[in-house]
Formats: sequence, C-alpha cells, structure tokens
Amino acid sequence: MSAQAGNYCTYIQGTGIAYFQWKYYDPSGYNETQYEIQVATDSGFSNIVIDRMVYYVNISSGSSQSLMMLVKANGTGDLNYNTAYYWRVRVKNSAGLWSNDWAEYNDAYNLDDEDGNPETYTFPYAHPSPIPAYSYTPTSPVLSGDGAEVTFIDSSIVYASEDTRTWNFGDSGKNLYPETNPPTLVDPANPFTHTYTQAGTFSTSLQICDDIYCCTSTMSIKVGTSGATDLPIWKEISPF
Repeated sequence: MSAQAGNYCTYIQGTGIAYFQWKYYDPSGYNETQYEIQVATDSGFSNIVIDRMVYYVNISSGSSQSLMMLVKANGTGDLNYNTAYYWRVRVKNSAGLWSNDWAEYNDAYNLDDEDGNPETYTFPYAHPSPIPAYSYTPTSPVLSGDGAEVTFIDSSIVYASEDTRTWNFGDSGKNLYPETNPPTLVDPANPFTHTYTQAGTFSTSLQICDDIYCCTSTMSIKVGTSGATDLPIWKEISPF
C-alpha cells in the first residue's frame, strides 16, 4: 500500500490531488468485485472522515488499484492540507467473501518498515498550487504607428506568501518580477503593457513559481494590421 501526491499544478482553485494505492491478491484466484476504504485521524478509526464503498469492480488477483482523493484548503474536500491521516482498505471477492481483516497503510505487509504498526499519511504539499490567470486588452490588437500596445491584466490566485512571476509575450519579449502577495491574490490593478511591432499570432504565457514549484498558463494573441480582414473560407462541394 502506498499514497502519493498527483501533479502539484492542478489548476483547480485551492485543491490538490492524492492517490491511495494498493494491490489486490486472492489465493483462490477470485476476482475482486467490491472494496471499502476508510480514512481517519486516529489509529483506532474512531474518528473516520472518509468511508467510501466502491461497487461493480472486476479486478483480477495480482492487480494494482488506486483511488483519487481531493485535498482542499477550505476543508470541504476528501482531505485537508497539513493533516495526518490513517487509512485502510478491505476487499470482497466474486465468491462473496470479504478479506479477513483490513489492510492498513504501512502495516506488516508494507516493505517500508515492516514494524506491524500503521503509519500516517500527510499530503506532502503545505498549500495549494498557484493558478496563473490573465486577460489582455484590446482583444483584437492592430498595428498602428509604433506598433500594437497590449495591456496584460494579472488575475492569478496564489497561496504562498511569496512568488516570482515571468511573463512571456511570444515575440522574445519577457518580463520578470518578484513580489510578495497575500493569499488568494486577485490583482487586476497591476497590469503590464507590451508593444508588438509585427503582425502575427503570438503564444504568450505567465509562469508563477512559489516555494514548491512553478505553474504556467498560456494564451494565443492575434495581432493584425490596420484595415486587414480575414478572408472567407470556402471549398468545392460536389453536387452529386
């Protein structure tokens, strides 16, 4: 049995992803048809926070299984950040028999320490990942005079106390700035302006790096020329 975090950058506000994994084995070769997983804050499972029964599975003996759980900063998900949990699993085979006992995380059958005692699992990330987000104006920039001036408006959400942000405007223009942010930053009043000197479609990005990792969002911007219009799209169709 094992538990591990999914990708740090989930792009889901205030949410992390954890995977609880185990291997099913039946000495008689019966398939698994059902399982129950419990998560608690105490080793005696008197304070169970998750009790999930999963039906209609058809898993052959020797197969690995996993269950995804959400980790929420506001306490409304499956798990919470910075909280230690005990967890265990029991299974039912196609003969209608349940396993003799619960298999507990890091118990005697786990190769981590084999001390026979259940251990706790704590989600390894201390806070949710940042969500880089931005918009730009005008939505249809056009070259005129010295170029096309585009304003980028940052509406990112971050949970770390500090972060470093890197803008890439798609035409080799790049801007890096560090700043200290409060949790759940939404700061549309801090725009960046970039001037494009050529027409074309540019792949822009905003990367946010906090104390754990970096997350990136991208967006394409089409810069046109004055008086330019898109040509109609057509194709020949057989009348027969």
